[in-house]
Amino acid sequence: MGIINLPQNKNIKNALERKLSEYKGRLSKFEEVPLTENSDEVQTDSVYKIAIIEELFKEGKVDYAEMQNCLKEKYGFLTYRYNEAFCVIDDYCKTGGQNTFGGTGFPLNK
Repeated sequence: MGIINLPQNKNIKNALERKLSEYKGRLSKFEEVPLTENSDEVQTDSVYKIAIIEELFKEGKVDYAEMQNCLKEKYGFLTYRYNEAFCVIDDYCKTGGQNTFGGTGFPLNK
């Protein structure tokens, strides 16, 4: 793990914005439910991916360790879900999602 940089490719940036909206929509059913070690996987996964994408757009990059520490401080725990979320967003940025499987995909051409 390392650093994810915001890609220069406009199509990938637009697709990241769409994914951010999708992830936020997934969280709407949880409203103000706090994260715990027993949280729904969709909730945990979405929270991490949202945090990573928002940081990308805000700072232009996301450092794995810094984001991990931020999420640990904010939510009090961190699981394998963070590693998965980080890898997925990293792949979206580097390859347009060519190495991710399952989920709803990464629609570059919309």
